[in-house]
Amino acid sequence: MRINTQDLTLKRNYLQKHRFLIKEYELIKAMEHSEYRYVQDFYRAHHTDRRSFLKYYNRYKQSGCEEYLLPKKRGPKFKTRRTLPHIEQKVVELRLKGNGRYEIHRILKPTLKHCTPSPSTIYNILRRKRLNRLRPQEKLERRRIISKKAGELGHIDVHHLSRDLILGQHRKLYLVCVLDGIQFERVLTDNWPEFGTRESKKKTEHPFERMLMEIGVKHNCTRPYRPQTNGKVERFWRPLNYDLIEETTFESEEEFGNLLLMKKNV
Repeated sequence: MRINTQDLTLKRNYLQKHRFLIKEYELIKAMEHSEYRYVQDFYRAHHTDRRSFLKYYNRYKQSGCEEYLLPKKRGPKFKTRRTLPHIEQKVVELRLKGNGRYEIHRILKPTLKHCTPSPSTIYNILRRKRLNRLRPQEKLERRRIISKKAGELGHIDVHHLSRDLILGQHRKLYLVCVLDGIQFERVLTDNWPEFGTRESKKKTEHPFERMLMEIGVKHNCTRPYRPQTNGKVERFWRPLNYDLIEETTFESEEEFGNLLLMKKNV
């Protein structure tokens, strides 16, 4: 039986065909061809696709090696595209803490830089590890506020007051709530422009961000459309509205501020 593994006929045919096509093509480009004036006529006469031919032609010209005229194996290289084991382990550890794929990507990016897996790759890793759905234990870990001592995390939020709260007053008024009145290591706010998270690209351009940098406090933001992340301060607004603000008007801002101080001291 004939063994075809060492048969180079197909390779020779490919090289012979491309040598001929390249010679014809370069004659047309030099306007020295005796039959074809335009390359479109050349492609049509030899039943050659323009994009395929130029792909092999450019490879050959850049390398100078005829091996690049041969078709290559198509498809992804599995071993080179697979996420490294230690990165997969970090993804799993962050998932067990209740983080989603976008949060895992954001956490890993500063340390891994160009090796950071994309959110879709992270999801594929979690699905392969059967961690794409959070179990009750991970959900509980996600809800937990990670702070171990007083002053490690302060909660800040802004509450918008209605325009008719103060008689004759038409300016926008706000209440700012800060929970835990001691020196903070970090503060947690939402993504409103009052805290600079939307308004400025550079932290030094916003007064709130600049103040935090000057006093050495780190600024963390909640996930968009997830007020539960800052639940301690969000829950504070409900009794304040019910006891003081709703269905009430005040003669002046001073009257409203004095009443707030009275409620604070009660």
